[in-house]
Amino acid sequence: MNKKKILGAVCALACVTNFAFIQPVSARIMNAQEQEAWARHEENEEFGGRPRTYSEGAIQATPIVQGIQRRLCDKNGIEVTTALFQNTYDFETKVHPIQVIDNFYNAMDMGAGYIYVGIEYLRSTKGVTKFSNQYDYISCERILAHELSHSIGGHTTSSKFNNTKEELAEKGAVKLMYNLPEGGWGAYLVGVYRDLNRPEINKKVKDSFVKESGGKITMPSYSTTVYHAKKGGQYNLCIEHGRSMDNAYFGGQMADCIAHKALTVESLDVIPVPTELKESIKFKGDYIIICRSSKLPNGYRILASLYGSHDKVMDEWGRMKGLVLKGSGDIEWYNNMAKLTIKSGDDSKHNMWRMWLALAVANDVQNR
Repeated sequence: MNKKKILGAVCALACVTNFAFIQPVSARIMNAQEQEAWARHEENEEFGGRPRTYSEGAIQATPIVQGIQRRLCDKNGIEVTTALFQNTYDFETKVHPIQVIDNFYNAMDMGAGYIYVGIEYLRSTKGVTKFSNQYDYISCERILAHELSHSIGGHTTSSKFNNTKEELAEKGAVKLMYNLPEGGWGAYLVGVYRDLNRPEINKKVKDSFVKESGGKITMPSYSTTVYHAKKGGQYNLCIEHGRSMDNAYFGGQMADCIAHKALTVESLDVIPVPTELKESIKFKGDYIIICRSSKLPNGYRILASLYGSHDKVMDEWGRMKGLVLKGSGDIEWYNNMAKLTIKSGDDSKHNMWRMWLALAVANDVQNR
């Protein structure tokens, strides 16, 4: 989040340490040296100098946050560098390693590739510093993607800043996350469900998803996605009881696939959780339901986690897919299938409900 009260435009003198203001200039793009000087000025204004990382929590979180940053940057052609920018437009393709700092309840792009995230801010987003599952990482991805959008969008390369740039950065965050294997609309909804910090802008982004779906889905909340079937029925795309990140993720990912005309029964598949996802973002589950399509980044979109042995999961998948293909498991069976497949106990183990719901919606979509 950039500061919303920025003093007049600045120019760098011979040395950054002797930085001083001169006649304000309109919203022109600063050159590389001016951007560097402006970043130093902003740090002094916000922190009284270069911010520090000294607590154990901030030190431990730094490599994790920088790893998440690198995932985002690698997938979007952004270079992470410690070298000072040399050219005016370096900001479009380069950024410095993000620093986790203490005594800062915010995240901020200072310009010239410098981004700071407060350890207190990460802790406030419902325990994101635990980094114990994919949703902790995804929530952090959204925070970093917003600041990266400010940085590469050049929102701090001129003297003028307004709320329009906040909206651009939030929409930019969706685009940056979209290229990650775990990314998609569901990933954005997970982040907002945890941290609704820009309510009006967050709602605009959510409403844009609904519009893009062409009336096939609505989103009453960030963890509730409703599918509007071809015969007029409306079905909550929830895979566990109540409101949850699992529901936010599944509903958003399904809506994403529907809107991009990628969702069919045959595009759905079940695969083991890739080792890379287990290691990099601690993705939970033994298997995942995916939607395969050339219309999606990376060729597929993750929908939900599944649990159990190979034989158990594949047997359940075969049964649910066969039921839908035979026409005896249409989406109108929603309530009956919920009673049949959702057993008492851990919601995360309801494999067959997750499988059937994905398949039944896909079948209805392709036969509209």
